[in-house]
Amino acid sequence: MAFDIDELTKFATDAIREFSTEHKNEIFYAFAIDASLLCFNSVQCFEQTLREYQTKYPESYSNEKNIEELRMNTGDWEFQGFADFRECEGFDEELYDQHYNLGLDLEAGDLALKATEYAMAMDEVVKRLQTNGAFKSINCAKGFQTIWIDHNY
Repeated sequence: MAFDIDELTKFATDAIREFSTEHKNEIFYAFAIDASLLCFNSVQCFEQTLREYQTKYPESYSNEKNIEELRMNTGDWEFQGFADFRECEGFDEELYDQHYNLGLDLEAGDLALKATEYAMAMDEVVKRLQTNGAFKSINCAKGFQTIWIDHNY
């Protein structure tokens, strides 16, 4: 099988629309695809997480670089995995595993990782979501980002 870009885009668009009905009063600064997980984080949730982390680890979250890393770390996002591509017929688990395993052998940022079928499929899904109006139902902050991320192996 291969990734079905049309099916993945439809699945994500529908999941985003459903998610937006439950989160009308929040302002979101980013959407990400992380492996098979669809993720959002809101300005409000980030501010709460930052306050908690600054209380627990004041030395680690006192500079802009670390704060920005926290802001874009989907593992700390409130809505990591609000939907999962594994529930979609268009997601190819074997091709994702090949990408993941290649990442274990290569250094982060290696060009080979950007050329896998998984990477190219996620690039295309993100591009389509940006252009098809998938986020029109979401309250987006200025500078809203739509990305897919790769794990640090």
